[in-house]
Amino acid sequence: VQENAEFQFTARAWRRLTYETDWNAADVAAFRQGIAPLAEAGKLGAVLLQMPSGFRYTRENQEHFLRLRRALSGLSLVAEFRHASWMAEEALALLID
Repeated sequence: VQENAEFQFTARAWRRLTYETDWNAADVAAFRQGIAPLAEAGKLGAVLLQMPSGFRYTRENQEHFLRLRRALSGLSLVAEFRHASWMAEEALALLID
């Protein structure tokens, strides 16, 4: 990839951040430290937030997702929601916002 200036990696967010709700600032710092070499080399395209298949669109999960999004601010984020409830108009409006 060194010879391909356009190549970028997508890093999957640590499962601790996406599957668990009791993560803290130290966990976020550890994840950021882990992807720092990609970012510093200009090779980090995006960070994938792959949410669990049972991650329904609920108030609690909405808050978890927004908290995670704020904690990872400054990174290009993409999300994979595998539960159909995230296709509701209200959920899509939240994601677009």
